[in-house]
Amino acid sequence: MELGLDATSQAKVPLRMQMYDYVQRNPAAHILEMAERFQLTHPTVMYHLSLLEDEGYVLSTLWGKRRVHFDTQGHFTLWEREILAILALQEARSILEHVATHPGTFPREIARELGISETTVKRYVPELLRLYVLTEEEGSFRRRLWLAPSFRRRASGLLAKLPADARPIAHLQALVAAEG
Repeated sequence: MELGLDATSQAKVPLRMQMYDYVQRNPAAHILEMAERFQLTHPTVMYHLSLLEDEGYVLSTLWGKRRVHFDTQGHFTLWEREILAILALQEARSILEHVATHPGTFPREIARELGISETTVKRYVPELLRLYVLTEEEGSFRRRLWLAPSFRRRASGLLAKLPADARPIAHLQALVAAEG
């Protein structure tokens, strides 16, 4: 049940319902962003999300070191939840966007261009390969990376499932439209 309430109406709706509405509108919502949005402490948000999860309204996925939340009515597959979790992480999203706009790039080039460590790139690349988001050149000591051909089709299907104002839409649209 999506609330879509203005600020005045939200004051009359119980906090937990507002949180549930936020998770519906922002797949892969993180505790810290919700704490900031609702001006609550991290433990308070954790408590309410835990109750919502116990009651079957939300589910959470751990991706890297970050636990993200989804509503159970979204009907996202495990792959879709992991992609949304990736898009919620700035570094992972930047790596993915760089490969999409620079097909055949090397991990070292990604690190240099984005101003992050090679270790960070090497931490995310295996997961992106596992999820068939990226493909790599076989038989080479230095591996070049490309956006996987099937990713665009699967990402287009995910776009159709997201609410019109969902945060990851712009990132997914850019990836689907990227040359490759």
